[in-house]
Amino acid sequence: MRFWDTGAMRVAVIGTGGVVAFLGGALIDAGAEVHLVSTPRHVEAVRERGLSLTTDEGARVVTPASVCVDPSGIGTVDVV
Repeated sequence: MRFWDTGAMRVAVIGTGGVVAFLGGALIDAGAEVHLVSTPRHVEAVRERGLSLTTDEGARVVTPASVCVDPSGIGTVDVV
């Protein structure tokens, strides 16, 4: 079940703790172009493995448009 219809929305998500990473993954799953900004440790993990998203529909891995420590290269987004 998708929670949002995001269309072509560009979103920057700051942090990849449990709740925020799930939110970012759900936005990716809903079609948003999601850019994650986090700590070097989390950036490396997401680059290597993607984000695991587990919902009532099952588990899957989603991939953000980008994942970085410095948000300056992301450009203009619709939502932060």
